[in-house]
Amino acid sequence: ALDYYDKCSTYRDLAKIQTPTFVLSSYDDPFIDIQDYLNGEWSTYVHRTLLKHGGHMGYLNKVPHPKHGRRWLMCYLDRVLS
Repeated sequence: ALDYYDKCSTYRDLAKIQTPTFVLSSYDDPFIDIQDYLNGEWSTYVHRTLLKHGGHMGYLNKVPHPKHGRRWLMCYLDRVLS
């Protein structure tokens, strides 16, 4: 499995990103080690948000937001990009 992840990973390309990009992850993600985000060489076009909790794909909220439903990411981006 490690060989697969090494060959298929995009970590070698993170510094090459030239499109504004938003990366969201959490320290308690059970699939992607937070060290991958902390130790990667990132392009200045990438905005990383690393939350303490959230698990994998933690962008869905339990309580619906009046404007965005269960997708808190849309609410967050409204605040960040406004």
